[in-house]
Amino acid sequence: NPTWSTAQDPGTITLEETTTRESTSFRSDIVPYRISANFGPMWFECRLKISTVAANEMAFFAGLFEDETLTVDIPIVAAGADTHLTSSKNMVGFYKPVENTTTINATYRTDGNAVVHPMTGIGTLAAATYVKLGFAFNQRKDNKLRFFINNIEQATAVTVPDNTGTTFPADVPMGWLFGMSVGTAASTNTLTVDWVRCAMLFVQ
Repeated sequence: NPTWSTAQDPGTITLEETTTRESTSFRSDIVPYRISANFGPMWFECRLKISTVAANEMAFFAGLFEDETLTVDIPIVAAGADTHLTSSKNMVGFYKPVENTTTINATYRTDGNAVVHPMTGIGTLAAATYVKLGFAFNQRKDNKLRFFINNIEQATAVTVPDNTGTTFPADVPMGWLFGMSVGTAASTNTLTVDWVRCAMLFVQ
């Protein structure tokens, strides 16, 4: 379960899990954000750290997710050494598969469609070291979603359609979510979230 940290990082929230194929997560209880050419600019950013970058220890997701009750398989399904994002939900964000060590993927998915990774193996994670992850969309500029790591724009931008139900979740309201799952090399794994900021300018 998520816990408020009171020792080394006061005011942060820490997810902790030690058992193979178990998970823990927390989310916003509101879903006011949309990424769509029919709406306005939108920004997401967070600062987090993980306890280890060893292979098969942990997977995590950080980003926006549809309004959904969280379970052991939402947002991440654990199956032995493998992990994958749950197949029937809408999401946009950053995903670290359990087999990755120091890198993450830029990710989005719509209900019932295959997961899309516009970029894989990006960033440089280090154990117990904070990293800032963010993405921004500006329909007034070019209808592209751009991903950022430690304030540096990554190479690939995603063209976002209007809210007509395409392979991008443009027609779904979402809220922020953080989740982690433990792989077969299970030890005490933690994901610590320092802060999250999310904003949208509604334009119709």
